[in-house]
Amino acid sequence: MTEDPVPYNLNPRDVIPWDPTPRHRPLLEVARDLAAAKASEEEAKARRVAFEEELAAMVPPVDGKAQSSATAPGLRVTVKRPMRYKVDPAAFEQGVAPSIYEGCFRHKESWDVVPSKYEALRQLNPEAFAALSRHITATPGKPAVELKWEAE
Repeated sequence: MTEDPVPYNLNPRDVIPWDPTPRHRPLLEVARDLAAAKASEEEAKARRVAFEEELAAMVPPVDGKAQSSATAPGLRVTVKRPMRYKVDPAAFEQGVAPSIYEGCFRHKESWDVVPSKYEALRQLNPEAFAALSRHITATPGKPAVELKWEAE
């Protein structure tokens, strides 16, 4: 008995041969439709971002916290405002004693700031925080808006 050369035991007579005559829409037409779809996605994304920014402006931060909420009838809006931290390792290693920043970073090799510990240092040791903050750039991240509708 010889082995069937077609995988999955398909009968070669059942396989549709390739036909070079075009039976589908022209390439240019499909490409134009794709470009239009991408453009509408970009427009939708821009509108979504604008709505998120508008909602974020309506829900101000409370006591400097990263997350705040507001409610309307049947709705709760939660806005999270993360901070992004970037460390200048060369200047940092020269200007700050290791005992000050111990625990503020996840891995010394990559200098990933642990935000909770870095911000806690602001209250616990303002001088150490000032020494660290000269070598760390903090920028606001993109606000995340979450809507929770109550079941009606």
